[in-house]
Amino acid sequence: MRTATEEGTYLGTLVYDQDGAAFQTFRLPNPDKGVFRYVKLQIDTKLGKRRLHLFVQLQGSR
Repeated sequence: MRTATEEGTYLGTLVYDQDGAAFQTFRLPNPDKGVFRYVKLQIDTKLGKRRLHLFVQLQGSR
């Protein structure tokens, strides 16, 4: 999103492997969408866990 009210551009679906490492990183399936000032992260499920914590770090390069 280039503004806080813009509809945005869908960048992909990322799935956490609950049998994998606790700390996981993901690459965007199609990273050549441009530069964004805002990112909206939508969590569809917490795998049934009430105390699941999410830490997000966004990193990019030019």
